[in-house]
Amino acid sequence: MTCFAAYGRIPVVQIGDGFTIPPAQDDVFPPFRAKKKVTVDPDQLVSVMNDVQGRLGGPRVPCVTAPLRTAGRLICTLMGLDPYKDLREDPVIGPTEGLQPPTPMPKTQSLFVYLGIDQRITPRFLEVLKASKLPARAYIRGMTEEAAETYARPGLTFYKAPQPIDEMLRDATMTVHHGGSGMCLASCSAGRIQLALPIHEETLLNARALGRIGVGRMATGKELEESGQEILDETVADPRKAERARIIAEEIRDVGPFRPMERIIETCESVLGGR
Repeated sequence: MTCFAAYGRIPVVQIGDGFTIPPAQDDVFPPFRAKKKVTVDPDQLVSVMNDVQGRLGGPRVPCVTAPLRTAGRLICTLMGLDPYKDLREDPVIGPTEGLQPPTPMPKTQSLFVYLGIDQRITPRFLEVLKASKLPARAYIRGMTEEAAETYARPGLTFYKAPQPIDEMLRDATMTVHHGGSGMCLASCSAGRIQLALPIHEETLLNARALGRIGVGRMATGKELEESGQEILDETVADPRKAERARIIAEEIRDVGPFRPMERIIETCESVLGGR
């Protein structure tokens, strides 16, 4: 909405991750997935936008992507996690936060779990975790003490508040999360195997990216019900994923340090100077 409101009037610098800023070099946006159908006809959107522009006395919009062809488009993520990486022409400048230094993999298998209790898949996973013998530490957003008691077992620690991510990653061989950008970035940069339990489109794309680069896999609620224990045990013990996690972490370290804030400021100053 901001880009459209400013179109033809005020220069805009867009800052976001790969999901929030789709490629705009073509006349239509590329789909998230190859078989994903268009929800709304782009021509209809253009018609509505031009109707609004006509009422406000603004310039006509030639295509649906035009308002997003702004003065600056800065993608703040890692290239491997960008769902549009094969189509991206915008600069990928690295995350603004969340990266950790590579950390040696612990010799003993253990988990760090970061989930939300309000998601339907979370209780299903907690049942799997309760039946597991793997040592685990977990912060489950919104979990009550009564719920924690339901899933309690020896070797499983539930925290009442978020914990320092560097400490949690240091002692874990695998992280379990919903596929949010922050946990993906932190786990990749630390060199940890990941099991993602996606809850919406963005986390699904992130989860698939983890599988694509070889550091983890995703699981659905149905898969957890049918073979959750096997998924957990096989993923945390997979030597190929552990090796890929190490390689990816070292690549992130070697490509860095990322200085996204400097790039953002430079872009803004350049745009202002051009005015």
